[in-house]
Amino acid sequence: MLNESKIKMMTKMAAYEKHEGREDIAICRYFKSDYVSLGVLKTGIAITLAYLVCAALYFVCHIDEYLRNLANLDFNSIVVGLGKYYIITLIIFSVIAFVIYYVRYEKAKKNIRAYEKRLKKLEKFYKNEERNKER
Repeated sequence: MLNESKIKMMTKMAAYEKHEGREDIAICRYFKSDYVSLGVLKTGIAITLAYLVCAALYFVCHIDEYLRNLANLDFNSIVVGLGKYYIITLIIFSVIAFVIYYVRYEKAKKNIRAYEKRLKKLEKFYKNEERNKER
């Protein structure tokens, strides 16, 4: 005999496993601090590369101005200015990445807990079903 609630539960579980479950399981294999740190590190590397590309593009676009004033350029102030903006950009995006990866981990953990709860409920259902068949 088919149990409608059991079928609905199994359908929800299968849909979860197929879609967001894979990502949630991959996320929850890490400790929270490791997952968040890795995400912030990846963001820092990406920001550094993007900042270098943007700085190079800016330099290439204004190269004629820099070459005309080569003798009068204050390289110290240019490097300090670029470094200051780089650090500010890095801090802002690192904080944003921290929040995003923290929230993503907590959401995945919550989803995994709900999934495990459904599994336990399904296991109890099967145990009860076996007991009823033995009688």
